[in-house]
Amino acid sequence: MLFRIALLIGKGSRVPAIVSCVSKMSGAEIVIIVSSMGEGVGTKTAQDHGIEASVLRRGDFKRTPEGLEKFSEAVADMLRKQKVDLIVMAGWRIIMPKSFVEEFEFQIINIHPSILPAYPGKGEEAISRQWQEKAEPCGCTLHFIDEGMDTGPIILQGFVERGDCATFQEFEEAIHRKEEEVLCEGIKLIVAQRNSQD
Repeated sequence: MLFRIALLIGKGSRVPAIVSCVSKMSGAEIVIIVSSMGEGVGTKTAQDHGIEASVLRRGDFKRTPEGLEKFSEAVADMLRKQKVDLIVMAGWRIIMPKSFVEEFEFQIINIHPSILPAYPGKGEEAISRQWQEKAEPCGCTLHFIDEGMDTGPIILQGFVERGDCATFQEFEEAIHRKEEEVLCEGIKLIVAQRNSQD
């Protein structure tokens, strides 16, 4: 049975690496990419590979709890129609409501650019604080989504040697490369586990 993957993204800078990785997996396919920030590298990559792509901006819904629920339901409806097995958040930046998390429990994974539980929250701040505070260890975390902010069960972590980076830019690029590696390994792990159960 085909393992169906959805990507929830911002602009989608991680998308080319994820698409390349999944394309090499047997029995897995990305069936939809949903962007919360509009057209970008993610939707372009989707078009280039014949993957369904949609743009659904949070700002198009009222900035209220009711608006978030309506936004969430619109996203969930897309995922239901595609009968997805796994939802990958990469740059999504929207905390989804309890109803969404519960419906897709242990089906949603997120990549965060720090070694959680250290430096949860906004990714850019997590990277800059690790650099400024000379944090050890540094890297990224792939985890399941729960109702908290980067608090779900950890799947994998990838480490970056801060001392190997002469500048913040080099450090930031190293973190992003590691995010792509960890995302790919995590998706492989989940697909393999599912295939072993079939």
